[in-house]
Amino acid sequence: MSDKRSKQNGISRRNFLKGTASLAGGALIAGSELEAAEIQTKKTDAAITGGRVVGYCGEGDWLGTPPVIPDADIAKTIDVDVLVLGGGHAGLMAALAASDNGARVAVVEKQAQKAFDSYWGRVGEDIGHVNSKWLIGRGYGPYDTGEITAEFVKRAAGRCNPDIIRLYVENSGPMFDRMVEVYEEYKDLRRKNDSVVE
Repeated sequence: MSDKRSKQNGISRRNFLKGTASLAGGALIAGSELEAAEIQTKKTDAAITGGRVVGYCGEGDWLGTPPVIPDADIAKTIDVDVLVLGGGHAGLMAALAASDNGARVAVVEKQAQKAFDSYWGRVGEDIGHVNSKWLIGRGYGPYDTGEITAEFVKRAAGRCNPDIIRLYVENSGPMFDRMVEVYEEYKDLRRKNDSVVE
């Protein structure tokens, strides 16, 4: 728009930008107030029903109502120091750490053993790790853990907690090495139970 036409209409670039910024700011404030009101309404509804709002922290017991199990349905009671729910990678490492420190541990896994024994039960069961003896022995590393942490953070566009990434990078190798040690301790049992190779 030429300066001549701008002056005729009473609009300058500066006034136009000021007006646009004011409108945008007003819309953001209105949107924030509306969102806050919706969140408050959802929280109030959740409090009334005794449930929780998906995606929000709030009141309520996240575990839900404790199940009532008749004594006749209890097949066995086990007394342990640590109970780990879930036998995935994190659960097994938690159980192993507790066991290494002298605790009596039980791991509860809801997936049937049959699923673990199948090919499809093992798909995606890779364990990412850095600087393990196992990898270094195969020519992968040792690598600079600071550089790897920085690369993870860069690929996440900074939308992550670098301290958590660093802990993973620095501890994943020793974790994998400990898993290998445990694996080797059960060599005879593995040969007995896993003699068939797919």
